[in-house]
Amino acid sequence: PTTNAMRTFLLLGLATSAHAAEMTQTLDGAGTTNPSPWFWQTMNNLEVRIQGPVKATYRAVGSTTGQKEFVGSTNGFKALNAFGAGDIPMTEARYKEVTVTGGRQMVHVPFILGAIGVFHSVPDITEPIKLTSCLLAKIFSATINTWDDPEILAINPSLTYKGAILPVHRVKGSSSTTGFTTYLNTYCPDDWKEDGRPMGQGSTIVWPASEAAKEGSGGMSTYIRDNDGAIGYIDAGHGHDNNLDEIALKNLDGTYLTTTQALAAGGVGDAAAAALKPGGDGSIPADPTASFAAVSLLNQPGENTWPITMMSYLYLNTNLTTMNGGTAGLLMAFVEMLLDTDGQLLAQEKYSFAPLPQSVLDYNTQTLNLIKLPSDVQTYTFEKDTKPEAGAAPLVISDKRRSYDNLAVSKLELDVKALEKTTNQLSASVASVPHYEHDPDETFALACAALAVAAVTMVLSIFLVCLVATGRSGGPVSKELGSSKAGAGAPRVNADPFEASPPDIAHDAGLRRSHCGASPHPLRRATKKSPSEAEPPLPCPLPHSLTLRPTNPPHGSSVQLSFVRSAPETSGRGRAGLSPPPRCHAPPCPAARRAAHSLPAP
Repeated sequence: PTTNAMRTFLLLGLATSAHAAEMTQTLDGAGTTNPSPWFWQTMNNLEVRIQGPVKATYRAVGSTTGQKEFVGSTNGFKALNAFGAGDIPMTEARYKEVTVTGGRQMVHVPFILGAIGVFHSVPDITEPIKLTSCLLAKIFSATINTWDDPEILAINPSLTYKGAILPVHRVKGSSSTTGFTTYLNTYCPDDWKEDGRPMGQGSTIVWPASEAAKEGSGGMSTYIRDNDGAIGYIDAGHGHDNNLDEIALKNLDGTYLTTTQALAAGGVGDAAAAALKPGGDGSIPADPTASFAAVSLLNQPGENTWPITMMSYLYLNTNLTTMNGGTAGLLMAFVEMLLDTDGQLLAQEKYSFAPLPQSVLDYNTQTLNLIKLPSDVQTYTFEKDTKPEAGAAPLVISDKRRSYDNLAVSKLELDVKALEKTTNQLSASVASVPHYEHDPDETFALACAALAVAAVTMVLSIFLVCLVATGRSGGPVSKELGSSKAGAGAPRVNADPFEASPPDIAHDAGLRRSHCGASPHPLRRATKKSPSEAEPPLPCPLPHSLTLRPTNPPHGSSVQLSFVRSAPETSGRGRAGLSPPPRCHAPPCPAARRAAHSLPAP
């Protein structure tokens, strides 16, 4: 009976676990790395603000991989994830694989705008370095190799750095590479050549062998930061987060500006608005299900428009009727959280993206209305302001639900921002200090002096460590009393362990043992005095001055040190004319110590 009961209990537990697993709603996506922190935060909010169990994940694997996994050529041309994401439109070839080979209908849903900036590490600059698309083409094709090239100095007369230019590019498939190379190939094709060979465009190209190659925006940022004279293309958010200096690029209207200036002036959003206008260069198609392969936001007109603007897209199937109802509901809720006012503001303020203009948001509404959802879809609603009772419903995503982790992370992020602000202010203050040019010989002499001081300090430290060690273990530590008359022939008294500490040091004109309550030091002549005139017990005296010198050179691990105190001139008082030591008031020592360390009379 017991065995049957346990078996039943285990079966019930397994059934309950399986039921719980079935009840957990999941959402999975993959693609571009640039907005991944924003995606992860939004998914975390989704999990926390929903009443039931939810698991949402996003693999930051790059735009090219995101497209391939949405195509699903190894999966019967079925998407491997609920959605894909990329900073570039689906290529024409992959679009045909989805629509023709796979028989699916897809849409592009723009969700954010980003700027590809060009960042550098040229030292000692006083203003942004200006470059054009053709100068960038010559730099990254290894035609221009130094920062003092006449073509660069022609538009940067205050640039004094003469070092080598160190270009760095992305490896593997990268939407940043696609945008950057398309920009150079389209607007300066004659200069975008290596020894006459066209460099071309795409997520991967053949770069000059002399250039560095790094993976991801993080690898690019690290290389630029660590190498003077480096230059590379990175999405603006990563470049700003790493406090890198930025190139001011010339846009189509002839304005030189950085991504920081363009974002502040709305110049990134202007590029998307321009591309949405019918008949424009690289315009967005009126039919959301059409191919977006020709869509481009590069070099759009406008005084403050950023020339290398990228639009990021969600890749979605229009027919989701076979998708799990819970997953379909989470997908639509996730898309809404990205596109609503709070989501766009989060992307702008925290992750340095540019929000979509209203014209593109209206276009997205038209696109999302084309999606067919499963019959059992779980449709979520949102609670922004408190809705009594209604906000507690199962399918409500409530802003009133938070987690302590979210709260703690938010506080830490604010603290980090405050520290970064303070650090930047201090760096600016240091940079404003006039630079002092050191003479090489002087610098070498100062370095040698510093090494000498360090060596002396180390030797003294070793002496002091040995002193403490031997003093505590009762080792050979000695004290030497000397005066202007006694000289080197002054008597020495072997020290006990306690006399290695500062209170047990030769003091003023006489060497006193700190017995803290014992009779006066035996080296002083006893005089006949009445009981009322007798000297009180000696407290622990403190030294006025002290000189340390080794009594023997340290040839081994054993070191002897002597305490030498120069005595004042004789004044006819006490033995050899020495003045009596002043009184002090240290607490008495334990009786055991006084007994153990009494000295015989001389």
